[in-house]
Amino acid sequence: MAPEASPACAAILVTGAGSDDVNGLYVPTGRKWHEAEIFENDKLCMLSREPHKSQKTGLTSYGWILGQDRKPMYAVQSEEILPPKSGWKKFTGQVPIPAVDPSDSLKAAAETAALAFKDQGNALFTARSYKEAATKWSRALSTLEKYCSDSQVRATLYANRAESNIRMERWEEALLDCEAALVTKPSHDKALLRAAVALRGLKRSLDFRFIECCSSPRKMD
Repeated sequence: MAPEASPACAAILVTGAGSDDVNGLYVPTGRKWHEAEIFENDKLCMLSREPHKSQKTGLTSYGWILGQDRKPMYAVQSEEILPPKSGWKKFTGQVPIPAVDPSDSLKAAAETAALAFKDQGNALFTARSYKEAATKWSRALSTLEKYCSDSQVRATLYANRAESNIRMERWEEALLDCEAALVTKPSHDKALLRAAVALRGLKRSLDFRFIECCSSPRKMD
């Protein structure tokens, strides 16, 4: 039996996958395949409904595939027009299995995806993996800038990425991140302090009231 018209779905949030590119916010591409919307994330991973014909019975069943470069990484058997939350199995992807959560609010899903990347970045920063932490925060920022530009989380993400750039002595990048954080939230204390550290690294003029503050331990928000 042919499925009914595809129900509205603004976005799909995928989290917790062992293959990191699979995680993130999936948005409709405007294309359909086997009566269902095709979704894609910022790493060009696709979420699509696919048929499977049994060689024994000749009957066709359906399932959903999470994949990249035409390779299925995770899949689930389901006749539903939207991807189910549970029942996913690993193909070429890495464990753990992802959580898949359809949402009727693009903005809410985008902010949830950004917060997930933020937390992952915080954990990487704590482990002194500064470059990898900055990459996570960059993905979070990209998601928010496209779909939730008024989120106040942006200021924290810029300030956090500034700190990673400081640890890697990327002074110019750190200063730009601080400036971006302060555009979003002019009173962001950590962005002000990290801007002072970046200016000192660039050997530019530094207000002495920052020197003692900038020497104190700094934590992620």
